[in-house]
Amino acid sequence: MDTNQKISSRHLSRTGYVYIRQSTPYQVMANTESTIRQYALRERLAALGWDASLIHTIDSDLGVSGKKSDSREGFQRLMADVANGMAGAIACIAASRLSRCSGDWARLIEICSMTDTLIIDTDGIYNPNDFNDRLLPGLKGTMSEAELHFLQERMRGGLLNKAKRGELKRYLPIGYEYDLDDRVVKTPDIQVRECIDRFFSLFRTLRSGYAVVSCYAQNGMKFPLRVRRRGRCGEVLWEELNEERAVAMLHNPFYTGAYIYGRTQVKWMPDGKRRSVPVPQEEWHAHIPDHHEVYITREEFDLNQAALRENSQQWEESGKRSAPREGSALIQGICFCGKCGGRMHSTYGYSQAAGRLLPKYVCSGTRINEPNGCNESVSAEGIDAAVSEVVSQKLTPEALAVTAEVRAEVDRRRQEHMRCFELRLEKARYEEDMARIRYMSVDPMNRLVALELEANWNKKLRELDDARHRFEEEASRNRASSESELAEAIQNISRDFKKVWNAPGLKNDDRKRIVRYLIKDVTVRRTDHHTAVVQICFQGGATQTLEAPIAKPRHKVIETPKEVIDFLRKAAESHPYTQLTDMLNGQGYSRQCGRPFTPKNVHRIMKDYGIKSMKQRYMNRGWLTLYEMADCIGITPAGLSYRVKHGIYRGDFVVVEDRGIMMFAPPSQ
Repeated sequence: MDTNQKISSRHLSRTGYVYIRQSTPYQVMANTESTIRQYALRERLAALGWDASLIHTIDSDLGVSGKKSDSREGFQRLMADVANGMAGAIACIAASRLSRCSGDWARLIEICSMTDTLIIDTDGIYNPNDFNDRLLPGLKGTMSEAELHFLQERMRGGLLNKAKRGELKRYLPIGYEYDLDDRVVKTPDIQVRECIDRFFSLFRTLRSGYAVVSCYAQNGMKFPLRVRRRGRCGEVLWEELNEERAVAMLHNPFYTGAYIYGRTQVKWMPDGKRRSVPVPQEEWHAHIPDHHEVYITREEFDLNQAALRENSQQWEESGKRSAPREGSALIQGICFCGKCGGRMHSTYGYSQAAGRLLPKYVCSGTRINEPNGCNESVSAEGIDAAVSEVVSQKLTPEALAVTAEVRAEVDRRRQEHMRCFELRLEKARYEEDMARIRYMSVDPMNRLVALELEANWNKKLRELDDARHRFEEEASRNRASSESELAEAIQNISRDFKKVWNAPGLKNDDRKRIVRYLIKDVTVRRTDHHTAVVQICFQGGATQTLEAPIAKPRHKVIETPKEVIDFLRKAAESHPYTQLTDMLNGQGYSRQCGRPFTPKNVHRIMKDYGIKSMKQRYMNRGWLTLYEMADCIGITPAGLSYRVKHGIYRGDFVVVEDRGIMMFAPPSQ
């Protein structure tokens, strides 16, 4: 059958679309011959009978992959015009240009058959309403998708084989480079290497990524960053360290000397989209230990991961210990309830008498998860004082034993700190020398280049002055704290650790870190309103149990006047809480702070002094509640309440609480 017979006047009266696509921007620039062939399809449509004014070219998808249609604006516009019956034919150089997804291709064929739209490629003309013509384009669409799969699998297979041998070249983290033999080695830049060593050393001490970032910011230290943009790729810049980069470095096992590939892999998500997600270590494509030089050992890396897990919010919500915070609660994050075993959170309330925030430990996890769970709470001051005393007693002998180590550690940190600024000054000198040499070597007649090099030299001179000024400032600061003062301070620590422990200058989070070096967790259980049993579990597994005093609540410290107590004992016989409150305020009684009474105050006073409420008194006489009375006379509680409300009920009853709760006399009475 002549293919031209498939084209009718109905097709020629509608628009003929030429769809043009290349998969990548590089193909658009390099494979120009393919683009020329696709644009030549306009001439073929004209030869088949379409008027030039009815031929429309869609080329907005140049440089876009045909794997999916979400990001292809041109293909979506083509589908819309076909569905509206505006298209007479779609011309493309091959089925792979229209789509490499069989789902998109099948929808296009279906819509073309419904709107009687032809499909034209270099092999022929196809009418989707004809079985044979529908079969062949369907096969072409399936083959184009399979072709993409085969291409990707071949490239992916070679890539994975190189990765499993540890030979796949990829972007290396800062601190590593490739040598001339494509082996991974530490960067030859001493400043970069020492900066990374200092980073891991700080985390070894502070155990918090945020604390490390704060330390860098407070001391004005920069951190190296390798540029990955084209044009400046591989260049090392010195910028402020942020928390995201710090945590990424701590999570990267490459610094342990291990070659890794496949830590994150593309997976199908429940929403039907593919995303890159982290996978367990056993699913990594490659993990080769001892592949290159290390900055930290594998054991230290595992300890860092444990510290980061403890610092995370998810770990804190799971009931495990959390990172030390800046609050004054000493055992925050390691305090557990002795009643239910749940984790106790630290809360703070302002005390007018103390003029500051006072901490409290509250067991709220079980209360949230269970309606009738634990609701234990205890004031933190007495417990923190007891734990502080234990820490002082335990660490005073230790402080005496490690005096020399403390002194050596302080000296090492001081040297590392000065080394950072020394290397920064040395690098500034080198860059200033290079800028001067470039300026002196330029032809003086070439004014445009000379002016640019002169401006760069002036910039490097300013940077050198800044680096020299900062180095001298840090050196003078270190000289201000002389060796004798340092020795005296260390000797004071070893002689009187308790004084140092209670010093106002010691930060709360540092005090908590000291506690955690010694104590694993603390279990607290209230025995009465005055004391609590505190069980301390040390890091080595030993335990110690002691009693700690608990501060009384404010309403227990303030004594209620005797006349108020006597009045409540008499009036509570026949009055609920709200009426008692109005009567107290009406007769001129007031609380010690001068404020009027509230129903909550009255309820608490009666509870503390053992005064029974009106409801309790009637229950002791044998009166029945609404539910008990309804069950006794054989009707529903709602029915009994209805009878009382409308005056039908003839028995004795009394309202005992402000919410309308009633007590009924037994039927025998």
